[in-house]
Amino acid sequence: MPRVQFEKIVKSFGRVTVLKNLDLQIEDGEFIVLLGPSGCGKTTLLNLLAGLLDVSSGRIQIGERDVTELDPKDRGLAMVFQSYALYPTKTVRGNLKFGMAAARLAREEQERRIAWAARLLQIEALLDRKPAIRCCCGLLQPGGLSGAPGCGDDGPAARQPFTGKGQAKTARGAYDQDNR
Repeated sequence: MPRVQFEKIVKSFGRVTVLKNLDLQIEDGEFIVLLGPSGCGKTTLLNLLAGLLDVSSGRIQIGERDVTELDPKDRGLAMVFQSYALYPTKTVRGNLKFGMAAARLAREEQERRIAWAARLLQIEALLDRKPAIRCCCGLLQPGGLSGAPGCGDDGPAARQPFTGKGQAKTARGAYDQDNR
């Protein structure tokens, strides 16, 4: 994902200012975690980045592009929510392909992105399986995250923390071998 820069971001809801003159730069390849109490602006910041909320003032850049006024669909991002959505009738590969096919992405590019996401999450062996019907929510979250590279060119922004421990390891256990 290219560099993301927030410059003098202010976000107010009526008379309540949630973010006040926030400056933050996230470099290409850097991984960042936002920590803080409920209501401190973590989700608001991600919603501003994704374009789901308008900034009150300030500027947001992704790479060299000013995306402050762009619609969400034009930002090249995917938002991953804590309550992910997986189609139980589709295989993991089918779930990953869904957004890319809807966006009419070339098949070769779909396969390239699927392979990349599967390698990243260590779920290559699961691509032809269907999501398990009964499974702890924390185990299925990597499946929801893995769909994000297909939706956005610049990468995912996770809305909520992943639950459970050792997500890469437990992601492999999220799919029942007999549920093909």
